[in-house]
Parts: sequence; C-alpha cells; structure tokens
Amino acid sequence: MKLNKLVFQHHDELNENDILIWNYIANHKQECETLSIEALAKKCLVSRTTILRFSKKIGLSGYSDLKYLLKEELHNEPSLNEQNVRSICDQYGY
Repeated sequence: MKLNKLVFQHHDELNENDILIWNYIANHKQECETLSIEALAKKCLVSRTTILRFSKKIGLSGYSDLKYLLKEELHNEPSLNEQNVRSICDQYGY
C-alpha cells in the first residue's frame, strides 16, 4: 500500500508533529530512504519515539516497515526517461 494512502486513511489521528514528519518524508523521499530513525528525528526536530509513534499511527508495525514501503514506492515507480517522453510526444504528434 502506498504511504500517502495510509497517511490519508489515518489523517484524523495525526497531530501536528505527525503532519510535519509526513511532509518531510513526502518532500524528501529519496533522502529518507536511507535515513536512520535517529537521523529522520533530527531532521524533523522530534524524538525517535515520535517517529515510531507516527509509523504506528498510520498502521505500520514500526519504522522499518515505513522505510520498506518508502523503498518499494521509489523503486517501483515508473521512470519517465527521455525515450518514454519522446514516445508519448510522438503519439500525440508533437
């Protein structure tokens, strides 16, 4: 399941810190893919426990599940390379 879908489903349960954490992750996905829980907590100016609570609030068992889903999303997203763009443009006559 996509992370943003989980966050949306549990949005009513999230507090200000949780929203801040999600915004940071959503805007820095590639960076967050490799961050430890301590490093992410430092970037978001929260404790590692707050990151863990956020993970659990969105239905995950912990931070490792969050990182796993993040990696899955990043590596399974279709890439839009130059050849794909040219193919799409050719289909539309550009």
